[in-house]
Amino acid sequence: MTENPNPLQNSTFASGNGTAHGYLALPASGSGPGVIVIQEWWGLTDHIAQVADRLAAQGFVALAPDLFGGKTTHDADEAGALMMSLPVEQAARDLGGAVDFLLTHEAVDSTTIGAVGFCMGGGFVLRLAAQQGERIGAAVAFYGVGPAVPSSYEGLTAAVQGHYGEKDTFYPAEQARAQEQQIAAESGAHVEFHFYDAGHAFHNDENTLATFDESEAKIAWSRTVDFLRTYLACVRWPGRLSSLHRPVAPLEERGHRSVVPGCRTGLSFLTAVARSQTAPRRSSAACPVWRRWQPIHQRRSRQPGRATHAGR
Repeated sequence: MTENPNPLQNSTFASGNGTAHGYLALPASGSGPGVIVIQEWWGLTDHIAQVADRLAAQGFVALAPDLFGGKTTHDADEAGALMMSLPVEQAARDLGGAVDFLLTHEAVDSTTIGAVGFCMGGGFVLRLAAQQGERIGAAVAFYGVGPAVPSSYEGLTAAVQGHYGEKDTFYPAEQARAQEQQIAAESGAHVEFHFYDAGHAFHNDENTLATFDESEAKIAWSRTVDFLRTYLACVRWPGRLSSLHRPVAPLEERGHRSVVPGCRTGLSFLTAVARSQTAPRRSSAACPVWRRWQPIHQRRSRQPGRATHAGR
């Protein structure tokens, strides 16, 4: 087991009356939606830092809090002891501080935060979403287990995605399916769980449990990135259809009030999609925020004298 300090720590943020540390990865563009990456029971390892780096490469501002205060291990018995000795409420405070940190960070352009967690971190993703309510826009749990898994999801409003292995002996698939139904019933939020022909920790390419499955991990990762892009998209209601084809000035500059939550930058829908590099694969109809405002846009576009195509 390695002890404090962890060389991966490059950021400090407030947590209750104290401070916490973590690994922060920024996108090349300089800004993007905020995502918290929550560690497995191994600690803030190179693998977790690489997950944050991969999210940054996709345009997100990713922060991986160090819940073990610098300790890491690759021994399962030591990892289990670290997880069971971690005060759940202390970790929840650190994660709440991470949400505060990202929401006020100059590089974050979303007004809700995403969370992705693995194993122990998957349990904390669900707890964080339940505790933080509307401040979490998307929660992705990979085979979430451990003491942080909440008993109730009534406070959860985020869209939830789960990734679980049919061969998982830590958290059997039938329990995961029951959890999916519980979250949907108690929260009323969008919930989608995916199941794979794999065991526990199939996404961890360090292969610490000899269960890494490259092909299944790629599928799960692609779904994760698309999910985060969909539910954390920096979207503004377009003043006219042409905003779907070219960037437009922020609504405030054109005498309009901001009406769509989830965006602080005043970007058009296309600008947001182009930033996330999904324009070739997603139409405006795929965005839940756009679907919410589309009826208003259609009514306005049909009014006499209003331009309805990109050339006007």
